[in-house]
Amino acid sequence: MGLTFFERLDTNVPKRSPIEGVDLEQMIISIKRNISRVLNTREGSTKSAPLLGLKDFNDASLGNDDLSIKIKRSIRNCLAAYEPRLNNMQIQLIQNPNSPLMLGFRIFAEVDLGDHYSPIELDLMLDSNKKCKVD
Repeated sequence: MGLTFFERLDTNVPKRSPIEGVDLEQMIISIKRNISRVLNTREGSTKSAPLLGLKDFNDASLGNDDLSIKIKRSIRNCLAAYEPRLNNMQIQLIQNPNSPLMLGFRIFAEVDLGDHYSPIELDLMLDSNKKCKVD
């Protein structure tokens, strides 16, 4: 498994490549956890990282663009800045007629495993309380 952020900061951990021995399954779990943290933060709520998190989509000043396009753009910008393990990211709207109050998005991306890139797919569900669940 690759080193976590805090392991890379620890001077007592033996030095090795951050991607040495990467286990794809463990990496995906770590990515999902980070995405959940990042996207469940509201933009502007963190003074040290003012662009961290999603915008408040109830703001009337957002304009007339389709809401799903704005959310996709916000997700893409946030993940590009705060989840660098995702490469060649594409985001697609998922419509679920059984849950009309939830917006779903599928992320197609690649992760660097050192000797090759592996494609992954992640599903995001935004509920009516603007909470993001990552599957």
